[in-house]
Amino acid sequence: DPATRQIANLVLMDSEFKDIPEILFEGRRVVNNIAHIAPIFLIKTVYSFLLGLICIASIVFGKAEYLLVFPFIQVQMTLAGQFIEGLPPFVLTFERNIRPVEKHFLRRSLQLSIPNALMLVISVLIFHLSQVYLGMSNTDMLTLSYYMMGSTGVLAVIRACIPLNKGRVALIIYSVFGFLISSYYLSEVIEITTLNAITLPIYLVAMAICTPLFFWISYKQGAFQKA
Repeated sequence: DPATRQIANLVLMDSEFKDIPEILFEGRRVVNNIAHIAPIFLIKTVYSFLLGLICIASIVFGKAEYLLVFPFIQVQMTLAGQFIEGLPPFVLTFERNIRPVEKHFLRRSLQLSIPNALMLVISVLIFHLSQVYLGMSNTDMLTLSYYMMGSTGVLAVIRACIPLNKGRVALIIYSVFGFLISSYYLSEVIEITTLNAITLPIYLVAMAICTPLFFWISYKQGAFQKA
């Protein structure tokens, strides 16, 4: 009756109890998929917070030559986000996932996002010190920082797509090549330069170190066991 429907948490409109498992599975799909993609979004939050603190500290405690200005502008983060936080997580949220919901959602998401954020923060600091001590230009420093920002995010997308299938491989291709191609052709718009004879080797070395380290840490965290 209407009164019962007003106070009920769940109403079976057709009085069909056989629909209950699907209702449960739909709830699990929503919660599990949000938990699965949450680390991709938290990376930006963590590295922005850490870099913000470092920039403030460089003003308060450092000398003028050590001053670090936040290395990213909004248009850069927006462009990279199209290929990291845009389509791939959106598509992954619609996948079927009926395993039991895990506890400690926020703690788990932070644990998975912190390695990406730390890799980026450490890279930015190394590039900044190279600018101070080795004479790297500010433009090259900002270019390398942008490429590392996007690449650490792409690594998170790849992790979220494991185990692979055709659809997930397509998402990885979109994320990787979309980021790299847009960075090349829209470099003037986002106020960086293309990778050159100086920055390309540095970027490749940084990724050669970060990529296996990232997947090793993810494996130790159990990120691939129930993806």
